[in-house]
Amino acid sequence: MSVIDYTIFDPSSGLASRVAAIRPAPLTLLGPYTITSATNGLTTGAPLVTLPIGAIIYDIGVAITVGFNGTTPKIDIGTFSGTHGLFNELAGSVIELTDPLVAVTENDGLETNGDSESWLQAAVASIGADAGNAFFPPAIYVSAISTLVAVVSQDGTKGGSATGATTGTALVYVLAATPSIS
Repeated sequence: MSVIDYTIFDPSSGLASRVAAIRPAPLTLLGPYTITSATNGLTTGAPLVTLPIGAIIYDIGVAITVGFNGTTPKIDIGTFSGTHGLFNELAGSVIELTDPLVAVTENDGLETNGDSESWLQAAVASIGADAGNAFFPPAIYVSAISTLVAVVSQDGTKGGSATGATTGTALVYVLAATPSIS
């Protein structure tokens, strides 16, 4: 985001005044960040990306390219100052890692998880819709330099039991706007 200064002239009073407006930064798709069953630190948090103060996270998505084996492998993404990431905290559930991408019928070359809740916005929307609540998309403001991490455990919580998975690959994407001066 950048601040743009404008000078506005009021002809009736003959006065000019300066005002500032904020121009939002363009959205950037960050990633993919690859998480595999062999990634170090899965139960405590494998680092993905560090975002600067002032960044805004609009969405986070997980594409499972190879289903994870092991005991109930689940993933959550966040800074984990506690035991829960953003999916658990904002949507009330984490992402199961067992089902890989599948082809979209009648659209060659395109694949989907088949689970729309593998994107944070969709997960929050489905909880709101399920509960009969209004949906307000979570634009997440970064107020301190923050590293997003991926946690994979049997329940998707930091410090949770390891899954014992020997195969599995997921790609994590972050849709964000970061501060810029232009």
